[in-house]
Amino acid sequence: MGRHTARRSRPALLRVRAVLAGALVLGVGATITLAAWTDSEYATSGFTASVFGLVGDSGSGFAEHPTTATAAQLTFSTGAGAMSPGSIVHGRLDVRTTAASTVGGNVALSSSTPGGASAITNNLTYRVAVVDTATTCASAAYSGTPVAASSVFSPAAGTVAAAAGNVRRFCFEVRLATSTPNNAQGQSGTITWQVTGTSN
Repeated sequence: MGRHTARRSRPALLRVRAVLAGALVLGVGATITLAAWTDSEYATSGFTASVFGLVGDSGSGFAEHPTTATAAQLTFSTGAGAMSPGSIVHGRLDVRTTAASTVGGNVALSSSTPGGASAITNNLTYRVAVVDTATTCASAAYSGTPVAASSVFSPAAGTVAAAAGNVRRFCFEVRLATSTPNNAQGQSGTITWQVTGTSN
């Protein structure tokens, strides 16, 4: 009788262990399903592009002159309309930012293009001085060697403040070479200069 009891109790013990193991597995699964607290922070901002524009004044008031077709007409000193070999004349262009400009920047001479009769333009040279508006171009402190009408003189640059804050004057000193040949007599030519601004 004792042996049969022992044999029957062993499967019962195994069943109890199996149930306990199942309970243990269920207990582990319960810990995985617990919820966690969450929280978030958001931030946003708007962005607007700056505005940068230039206007020039050659003597008749500030205005935009964005193309060669609308170039400001510079007024040179007496004698520009009747230059002889060795003649030197002066003209100016004042440059500033527009009132709507929200940033300042740099302005610099970026191109020089001759036109008209090459008999005269091939013999024209020039220099540039960038000064304040209290300086007349005839008395400006020019420096450096004059360059041909087809070359860009350097240095010829300055800074301009936002919202028309200041004016930079580009003074041009143009001369006709003393070696200009006789076939230039009565001929007319032009030089078109470009000043380019770069915002800060």
